[in-house]
Amino acid sequence: MKKKIVTWAILVIPVLLVVILGSMMGFSFASTKTNKPVLSDSTSQWGAFLHHETIPEDLEKANPLVFSYETHPPLQSYIDRNKTLLAELNVIDVASGELGYERAEDSKLMMGPSNRDASHMLVDIRKADWKQYLIESKLQSLLLRRFQGVYIDSLHEARELEARDPKRYAGMVASVVEVIKAIRYQYPSVIIAVDYDETLTPQLLPVVQYVIADSIITTPDAIARPAQESMRALRLLGQWKHQYPQLTVLVKEQWNQDDSKGQADLANKIRQNGFVPFVRRMADPKVVLRGK
Repeated sequence: MKKKIVTWAILVIPVLLVVILGSMMGFSFASTKTNKPVLSDSTSQWGAFLHHETIPEDLEKANPLVFSYETHPPLQSYIDRNKTLLAELNVIDVASGELGYERAEDSKLMMGPSNRDASHMLVDIRKADWKQYLIESKLQSLLLRRFQGVYIDSLHEARELEARDPKRYAGMVASVVEVIKAIRYQYPSVIIAVDYDETLTPQLLPVVQYVIADSIITTPDAIARPAQESMRALRLLGQWKHQYPQLTVLVKEQWNQDDSKGQADLANKIRQNGFVPFVRRMADPKVVLRGK
């Protein structure tokens, strides 16, 4: 009997010591998978923009959830869990095969390839026919799918078009703003999110619930905003949030999916400014992108 106990002790005690030491040093033996974003381990709010037919496990707790119009899971179960579900609504470009493409083509509303995505065609939002279609048909189709609102990320592109060729694209910005305000007027309960733009977003603050800003916390580089511009964006977003209590500011950043500590630190910096971290995840679960 003593021999069995000694043998058992020789086999088990080293294993227990490894587990205890591993726990003290922060190792996890529960899974051999690559570290996931800290979303699933946090009770704080996160938001996510997904291109998935099923929501990745580590993003199940994210709220609000923004989906591509073309790719999304069945929505009812997430509605039952009180998720806020938004669909991306492109108002000045459209992809082949996307709802509205044939309408824009038949009505001769297309203006050439989009600079944002070569697979998309620019559509002249200044035309009353396209405005009516967006508000009365495309938005309605999203609502019928059980989306509760839309994310319109066309402010930058409209402004850049006008800046590049003021004569040809004059009125694009005003038309985007007009469409967003018309959506609010005709659909008072629809949730609206727009992207951050220093000059255009202020015109929309009374009618939107979310502003999504891109790369205002991470170290500035060739892609992100210069440091001075980032500081200005932080200040403006803080002022807007204080002025409009209904407003939630979501911040997209460059999330390193293999660095849980770095993600947590970055998320804390975002929250310290009163904002909500926001992840954009493409269909490949290993890829995390900053967004458009």
